[in-house]
Amino acid sequence: MEFDDIIKLINDLTSDLSDIKKRPPIKRKVDKDSTKGVIDISFDDKVDIPKEKFDGKPVIKDYKYWILKLDRHYKSQAMKVNQLNVASLKMYAHLCDSLEEYFNKKYTTVARESSKLRREGVNYDIYYSIYLIAEAQVLNFYNPLSNKDPIKSYNFLKSHFGNELVKLIQKRVLELSKGLKDPDIKTREYFDLTDNNKVSMWWDPKGILREKYDFSKKEELAINQISKRNNVLWKNQYIIDILLDMYLATVKQIFNNKDLDGEKLLNIVSPYQSSKIILDSIFLISESNVRDKFAFLTNINTQKSIDVIKDFDNGKMYDFIENYQEDYLDNIDKEKISRAYDLYFKKNHNKTKDFIRYVETLSDSEKIKVLYEHENDENFKKILIELLKKDDEILALYFLYKKKINRGNHDKILFGVIKEENYDEFLRLINKNELTLDLIAKIKNLNKAKTKKIKVDNKKIDISRANLNKTVIMVNEFFEIDEDNDLFEKEENVEKCSRNTYNHILKDILSKGYIKKDQLSCLAKNDSMTLNTYLGKINESLYDYIGDQTLVIENDKVIIDDFYVDMIKEYVSGDQD
Repeated sequence: MEFDDIIKLINDLTSDLSDIKKRPPIKRKVDKDSTKGVIDISFDDKVDIPKEKFDGKPVIKDYKYWILKLDRHYKSQAMKVNQLNVASLKMYAHLCDSLEEYFNKKYTTVARESSKLRREGVNYDIYYSIYLIAEAQVLNFYNPLSNKDPIKSYNFLKSHFGNELVKLIQKRVLELSKGLKDPDIKTREYFDLTDNNKVSMWWDPKGILREKYDFSKKEELAINQISKRNNVLWKNQYIIDILLDMYLATVKQIFNNKDLDGEKLLNIVSPYQSSKIILDSIFLISESNVRDKFAFLTNINTQKSIDVIKDFDNGKMYDFIENYQEDYLDNIDKEKISRAYDLYFKKNHNKTKDFIRYVETLSDSEKIKVLYEHENDENFKKILIELLKKDDEILALYFLYKKKINRGNHDKILFGVIKEENYDEFLRLINKNELTLDLIAKIKNLNKAKTKKIKVDNKKIDISRANLNKTVIMVNEFFEIDEDNDLFEKEENVEKCSRNTYNHILKDILSKGYIKKDQLSCLAKNDSMTLNTYLGKINESLYDYIGDQTLVIENDKVIIDDFYVDMIKEYVSGDQD
């Protein structure tokens, strides 16, 4: 029987004795059922319940009994959520069962020990202390950012009942936590949980980044201190994604790096502010480094943040941050950069100069891709005009003339890139082909003067050759020169050459890149022609297909004009003469 029950009994017995002179003697019966148990009102040594009262099992097993014993002096707001409230009370009741079993083995009860503490003037209540332990565990389970530590409750139990009991309760708490159910809809709404059971944070709304970097609860709580920023950068979701990913990757490396003493950044207990200040400084430096990656973003002052980081460990952490983030940004997916720029220019159509600065950072192939992506923009012509002022005239000229939006003054720029006489060839090329690196090379090649075409009259050459033969015969007869000394006899050192078709010659040149001038002269002599005449006949045979002189002589070598190499490959593969 508890102390309160004894008081009630006494009050019942004396309730009618207030005016004893006016009343006849009163006889009272004591309800035996209400006085079952051992009554202990001693303030001295504990009197053990007789051993025979216990069989190794808790005397009280009723869930409702433990609930009735509980007086929640303060009820957490979270307990308005039914799942959290029920889970906390159930864990409390199970812990009370374990506590009762523990005390029974020592021939006492939870109720008896609770009454004793009240008589001794102890402010802490056993039931409420056990409940606070259960509540903290439930909240920590369902709220990933909760970090409740019922240390006062454990210290109370330890000081009055010893460390053995504390260890028992701690072990039982972990066992009961395994039986907690997944959060229901109301719990999710209350804690704003994501699909992966993370609390939605402004820096990681869906919990994806925290799952990616596998942050501990302490790390999440530390990061959650960072101050939210609001400027032009934070209006571009693609840049935000890059910044946050880089920042979180950086701090994860710092947390795991023993040389950087990242553990200090997890000390967030008030009144300490060093953790927040350092993490905010890293965040600002990260933003500055990302800004350098985008031409349309201005620089920000980070000197104060740099000083904070350098003062932390004499610059070791700062050096790590700079090196790590430089490498991160150098290896970032270019598609992410492209999407960020696309979003910016969609919202800022008139930022032509920003676009040009962006284009200048790209390779030629990337420039072509970006220009095609923006060719339908309303300010595309302005972009092309600005490109004319840079080293990308050919890109601009291609689109200006292809789209027929060129003006007369553009011809002057064009003729600074190509020979005026090649203007028609330029138009033919751009109208026939998409813009590629290969086409740019062909346009650049138009800065060479057009090779003069020499028309050869083969009939006149044959007549001249016949007249020459007659003259030679007459001279030989006159001087009685032996036939062996014929004018056209090859010299001993002249290499014997086989007669090749023009295709064979072209194939040889394609294979080696050239044919020696002497070798082609040999072939010409076999046909009773000079080198130039023979070369002219080959070019003449190709003219209908190429429309220009194909073979040229450079440094004692006969080569195919670079501009027509691909066309000759097609010609030869078709086996055309």
